[in-house]
Amino acid sequence: MRFWKRFLQLTVAIGLSLVLVLGAVSPAQAASSGGRIGGGSFRSAPSRVYRAPSSRSYSPQPLSPPLSPYGGGGLSPFFFLPFFGWGGGFSGLFGLMVLLAVGGFLVRTLQSVVGHGEEGGTIAGLNRNPAVSVAKIRVGLSSQAKGLQIDLNRLAETANTETNDGLVKILQETTLALLRHPEYWCYGTAESVETRLQTGETQFNRMALEERSKVSRETIANVRGQVQRSAATTVSKTLEEELKVVDSRSYIVVTLIVGIEGKLSITQINNEGDLKQAIQLFGSISADQLLALEILWTPQASDEALNADELIAQYPDLRLI
Repeated sequence: MRFWKRFLQLTVAIGLSLVLVLGAVSPAQAASSGGRIGGGSFRSAPSRVYRAPSSRSYSPQPLSPPLSPYGGGGLSPFFFLPFFGWGGGFSGLFGLMVLLAVGGFLVRTLQSVVGHGEEGGTIAGLNRNPAVSVAKIRVGLSSQAKGLQIDLNRLAETANTETNDGLVKILQETTLALLRHPEYWCYGTAESVETRLQTGETQFNRMALEERSKVSRETIANVRGQVQRSAATTVSKTLEEELKVVDSRSYIVVTLIVGIEGKLSITQINNEGDLKQAIQLFGSISADQLLALEILWTPQASDEALNADELIAQYPDLRLI
């Protein structure tokens, strides 16, 4: 009897905890729409991976006959002729067997070299698993930054997300829009992971899914040339109309995620200077470096904003700057 009493008490306590937790989170999720712009792929990287620079230099030299019988040493080019019965000394069959044995040895040696190169990530100087970095910046802005929200909505409607040049242009326009209005910056955080190409996509997808899961619905998305909209999308209002819904205690969150070839080290965001440096670093990424890009913002709907409680519930790691 005592066991069942304790079991019932424990069940009630767990149930109440779940209600409190879910009840605290669901309002934030219900009020949150999201926008998304992205593209690129880690799988296209091997076509433009780096070749390791050689530390040796070569100058053209006239080829001298190897092992000439007339002096200087080396093999005569007529050395192998007897294998085929052209110069005597060996029968044609025996010469063919020797040639096959030599060929088999060369094939096995080549396979060994290639296999070693693949394990080490290089074949003849071509790096097939280069170093890559996956990095994320998240900015919490005052909802007075409605102009940025409108710009991102319009960018989602028209941006070219099918080419690296288009993605770099999107990244530059977004970082430039953020840098032009530091007066709206309230919170920030950054994360950077250095890994290899074969595992970089997993890290990138992890970060992207983490951010996408924080909104209840994506009301506009432009990914790899495919634009999708929902009925909740509102992008036609004027700036004056948008400013009517501004609340000084409400926020917009913009997140930038990049995957690039090479290293991209970002320090933790502790102040406005750290955030500015990180945004500038993202804006300087070239088309040759960029592998993949995700830009996400919430709320997307221009008549929405996150209140302080929703901001803390959805983004507890944001730091005040």
